[in-house]
Amino acid sequence: MNQQEPLDFGDGQPQASKGPVICLGLPFDNDAERRTYFTEKLREKLQDSAFRKIEGFPIGSDEDILALSDPPYYTACPNPWIADFIQEWEAQKPAKPELAGFLWTDKSNS
Repeated sequence: MNQQEPLDFGDGQPQASKGPVICLGLPFDNDAERRTYFTEKLREKLQDSAFRKIEGFPIGSDEDILALSDPPYYTACPNPWIADFIQEWEAQKPAKPELAGFLWTDKSNS
């Protein structure tokens, strides 16, 4: 009987990129730099009282929210970058194919 190798789920932390990364159009030397930049932006956003009034905003300290977040991809509060992700996705998705020249025929009455 072959001995099975144990599953390695790592330490639960995502693997950080050691090389350059681009996030929401901004270049970073690595994932750590990206995380530091967006964590500071989230820290600034947490000072906005209107942001904190969004329905579903968690009860917790700023440091707890920041510790549980990997901004801009995941935040433990409403994600202030969601509109930026949608805008980037819309810009990158392929155009819909043209349907010119195709005729629709209803074969259900045949």
